This record gives sequence, structure tokens and C-alpha cells, in this order.
Amino acid sequence: MNKKPFSYPVSRRELAEYYFPSNTASSSVRRMRRWISDDSALRRDLLAVGCYPRQKWFNRDQIAVFERYFG
Repeated sequence: MNKKPFSYPVSRRELAEYYFPSNTASSSVRRMRRWISDDSALRRDLLAVGCYPRQKWFNRDQIAVFERYFG
């Protein structure tokens, strides 16, 4: 996976397609949402930086949490 700098804020769809490439944007978003719901440590860390379920945009601190978990 090629790392690219994100412009901030990053949309949920853009982030999901980056970490979970798939045929459709909606399936990427579903895969990311499922991963978050299955990983309690990831959920806890996202909540700690102000990220909440169904959030549509992510800031730098929230992206940093995703980078720690997904690479």
C-alpha cells in the first residue's frame, strides 16, 4: 500500500477506501465499521481523541489512531 499524505479533514469514505480497497465505497465503509466495532482497543482509542460512531470526517489525531492500528 502506497502511503499518501491526507488533506484534512478526511472523509469516512476516503479513509475506508484507502485502508480497505474494495469494489464499492459502501463495502469499504462497512468493512472499516465492522473492524472498529470488533476491536475494543481501537474503539477506546478513537473515543479518546473525540471520534464517535457514524462520524463522517476525521481530523489528524483520529487519522493517527487509524495509522497505528492499520499501518
